Amino acid sequence: MVQTTYDEIYSVLSFTEWKNGRAIKEELDKFHKVEDRRFRQVSYGSLYTKLRRLVEEGWAEVRDSEDEDGRIREYKRYTGKLRIPDKEKKAARQVFGGLEGLVPA
Repeated sequence: MVQTTYDEIYSVLSFTEWKNGRAIKEELDKFHKVEDRRFRQVSYGSLYTKLRRLVEEGWAEVRDSEDEDGRIREYKRYTGKLRIPDKEKKAARQVFGGLEGLVPA
C-alpha cells in the first residue's frame, strides 16, 4: 500500500462534482502508477481517515447519497467561506499583526 498525502487527495476533489470514495481512490491509484512507474494502491482506511480530517478542518464537504449499490458518501472541495479555528486566527494576528488580506474574517 502507498501512503497518500492530504494534498494529493485534495487535488483529486472537485469544486463542482461530488465524488465517492471509490472514484477518488481510482484517481489516486492512477496517479501513483504514473508517478512511481509501478502499481501501488491507496488503502481505503487511509483514504477515508484523511477525507474525514479534510471535512473536519473545513477543506472538504461531505454528503450521504445512494446509488444502485446502496448508500454512499460523496465528497467535494468546500465552496463556502473558509472556516479558520479561533486559535489559528489569533496566531496569525500575533505573527502578521492583522489578518486583512491574509485570511477571511
